[in-house]
Amino acid sequence: MRRNKTLLHLASVMENCNVQDLTCERVFVHCSMCANELADDAIGIVRRLLDKPEIRSCRIPLVIDFEQMTNLDYWLKSKLLGVEPVTRSEALRQKIVMLVNMLRTLQMKILQVDAEYAEQFFKRMTARLAKSANILDYELWRARHPHPTMKQLEEQQVQLTTNLLIEGVLAYDEEPTGDELAEVRLEFVRKGIKHDQQLPDNFAVECAKLKRYSYLKGEHLFMIDYQLIYIYLFSHCFEKLTKQQRMALYEYDVQLRMIHEDVVRLQPELGKYLYGSKSQESLENTKLFAPYFHIKEMLKDEWFMKLRIDTKYDDNWADAFAAALMRSEYGSLIADEWKEKTNQVKGYVIGCLKEAGVFRQDISNDRIASEAGIMENKRTFGKYIGKDSQEQPYAEWILKHVNDYC
Repeated sequence: MRRNKTLLHLASVMENCNVQDLTCERVFVHCSMCANELADDAIGIVRRLLDKPEIRSCRIPLVIDFEQMTNLDYWLKSKLLGVEPVTRSEALRQKIVMLVNMLRTLQMKILQVDAEYAEQFFKRMTARLAKSANILDYELWRARHPHPTMKQLEEQQVQLTTNLLIEGVLAYDEEPTGDELAEVRLEFVRKGIKHDQQLPDNFAVECAKLKRYSYLKGEHLFMIDYQLIYIYLFSHCFEKLTKQQRMALYEYDVQLRMIHEDVVRLQPELGKYLYGSKSQESLENTKLFAPYFHIKEMLKDEWFMKLRIDTKYDDNWADAFAAALMRSEYGSLIADEWKEKTNQVKGYVIGCLKEAGVFRQDISNDRIASEAGIMENKRTFGKYIGKDSQEQPYAEWILKHVNDYC
């Protein structure tokens, strides 16, 4: 039996006991023994999780329905705990009480995870999904509409968001209140989607959930508050959501950013909502400065000038590219990794630049590692430049923006 199914099996066994003849001694002993063993296993797994200093992964080795499994009555309704005399099931009852209390503690620990770590974790996972992504729907639509109007872009935001909610990605969020539901305007949604598209019965509920994590900027930009939603995703995304739902989340994020960029092309003043004022702020005295400084200096070294494919990748480009990379949504992640993985990050950036065509493709990773001289172990540094670099969350960003600063 898989460890992550232990709680589900325990719940299933205790529910199935309700249809068994527990007055039969053999049946009672068999059901009781099975439930006690599963309870012991579940307690052991949860205890090991709680013994860790912090939750460092949402891939918890248990499938947990926190809404029900942290409710003592959910477990106590089992007839297995009501067989007379009740002292016969007292040991199991005590285990269930202990398990419920531990699950509540675990739930609190997950909800209190550092938001920045949750963000980094999500971006790493979406970076893996990106490797299998195909041409996106918005890219096809954009090819058919080379000069989109603002109204069309607004409709694309509505259509994209509607499709995501229909996938059920917010299924595990708390049910909305009456006030939250009252704020949903389905008539606005229907105006933005295809006229023949049918909305599911629970769609207003899913819209109400999304409103907790979204807002409108400048009348045209539908924005997601990522800092708020990362905790939800960390808690549920990679254990409970399907692969299709995880892919839908990734594709939604990528396509929404594409739409935003097109909106800003039509109305440049809206760029402040996407990029904020940080593009003018100095990186000095921030945690972003060290990686920024060393990356830009690395890209000005003699070895880089020797191996680059075009002189357009000059000192000015190095300054602008490194600054933009660190001001991007991945800057904080890079800065955190820089503390302990300086050489790895340098290798990853070089590898991403090679993938983007900054170096000739016939130059081997080992040769770049040798010419750069960043690590004595050139073979190891060559590995960082290679496949490892393409698994980084910022690989796609570099591929897309490398020539923006020439």
